[in-house]
Amino acid sequence: MTSKQIIFPGDSDTLEHAIEKISSPVKLGPNIFQNPVTAPVPIKAGYLSTKKIKNGAIIYVESSNKRYTPVLGDNVIGIVSLRHSEGFRVVLQEYSPPVQLGQFAFHNATKKNKVNLSPGAVVYGRICAADLNIETEMECVNSTTGQSDGYGELKGGHIIDVPLGYARMLYYEGGPVLKAIGEHVSFETAVGLNGKVWVVSDDVLTTWKVARCIENGQYWSKDEVENNVASIFAST
Repeated sequence: MTSKQIIFPGDSDTLEHAIEKISSPVKLGPNIFQNPVTAPVPIKAGYLSTKKIKNGAIIYVESSNKRYTPVLGDNVIGIVSLRHSEGFRVVLQEYSPPVQLGQFAFHNATKKNKVNLSPGAVVYGRICAADLNIETEMECVNSTTGQSDGYGELKGGHIIDVPLGYARMLYYEGGPVLKAIGEHVSFETAVGLNGKVWVVSDDVLTTWKVARCIENGQYWSKDEVENNVASIFAST
């Protein structure tokens, strides 16, 4: 379930009131900033939205901005741009500064069992450090359990770039498009809140059709989804 209201930058009172109305644990999402001293404050104008997630709820400002701002705990998809002695530099979005991915920020990574990623490799992970005063970092392991939890290198497949709002919808709700695709083929997908979606299926053509459905699905009404997906998979 999603609720929305208009909010403007700096309106911490409205934000605080909305947080107080949520009975479950709250995670702060995109376009909301908080440091250890001050109360959380919106930094963009848009719709103040809340969505139920596992173990609580997330509150964020839905705006039309195209640039992704890393948020602690966000799941993201990135492309390795550089390997160095302490790990890797990963690009989350074109024309944005790369983030740091440590050499040991992987499941079972040790000095003797190092992860070998080349530039161009695609990785799925979570933001583990995001602050204006420090370099943004990501990790490909659940730091609480030490397990991979699906994080790591994404091999093969295809990546598409989608608007940030559409990526959040796919991540939190799935949406009718993914359900309709699943009625035609088996496929795997990973959704990054930085606006990147990775898909893979049985072969290159099927993978391309899945990607095309997801990319075009943002423009379809619910009534159009099933027919449009069926049409794409019927084409050769």
